[in-house]
Amino acid sequence: MIVFYKTYPWINPETGKEPKTGDEFLYIFFTHKDEPNKTYLCMKPSIHPIKQHPLGFFGFISLFPLTLQEKIGDFLVVFFVIFFCSLFTGSLISFWTYISYYTKEKKWKQQVIKDWKSDKLKYKYSDSILSDFTFKLGGSPIDESKFK
Repeated sequence: MIVFYKTYPWINPETGKEPKTGDEFLYIFFTHKDEPNKTYLCMKPSIHPIKQHPLGFFGFISLFPLTLQEKIGDFLVVFFVIFFCSLFTGSLISFWTYISYYTKEKKWKQQVIKDWKSDKLKYKYSDSILSDFTFKLGGSPIDESKFK
């Protein structure tokens, strides 16, 4: 049986090492040609592990009813199928590797915002706007609470 799963390495592709303050990792500064006086700090909010790998989460949850075989009876087959599908697709393993990545990513993005407000990054806080990667011309500011 071949199981495919996704790993989430915590490595900056530009340096090949773990990211450190000042590295443009998981964020970019962007200035649109039609608005040269506005600079955007673009970051995508982190995706919760349950939303990223729902089948893996349900596979993990299905382990608990599998231990209570006598009490659930006919539903045992349903939980076994969920567990088997999540294991076979690799979602169960990917879910666990993503949890570690998710916590590091959230801490990193909070640190980026903190460094940005302290003017430790390429552009100053007063000269730039926090935005999502999918921003439109005119800016689509994003609330900092999305990164907490």
